[in-house]
Amino acid sequence: MAQGSVAKLETTGYDLRHDSTHTSGINPLPAPADFKIARGALPGTVDISVTRLDGAGSYDVQMTELDPLVEANWKHVLSSKTATHIQLTHLVATKTYWVRVRGIGTNGMGVFTDPLSIVAL
Repeated sequence: MAQGSVAKLETTGYDLRHDSTHTSGINPLPAPADFKIARGALPGTVDISVTRLDGAGSYDVQMTELDPLVEANWKHVLSSKTATHIQLTHLVATKTYWVRVRGIGTNGMGVFTDPLSIVAL
């Protein structure tokens, strides 16, 4: 129906596919923008989202229950192909969790977001 018209496609309300930008050189991907965490609909879950990062093939999510300033406290909890609709499960109610996210691209691991904390319910 749009016959290749990007202007018409943009009025549909759907997310349009963007061409991936591949970085060159040795620079890592920047930290993803608009990092958000919220309690999930189910007990013991947390929902995470970041803005899609051009050049990222996936996203690395790390979490700690300890001091977030100590690098050794961080543990990988999941990898996600998507920047939105990331969910952590099986969290203990009333515990405080720190979470951070980074993109993974052709040049390897990117820069982490600043960590955010949340108390699971």
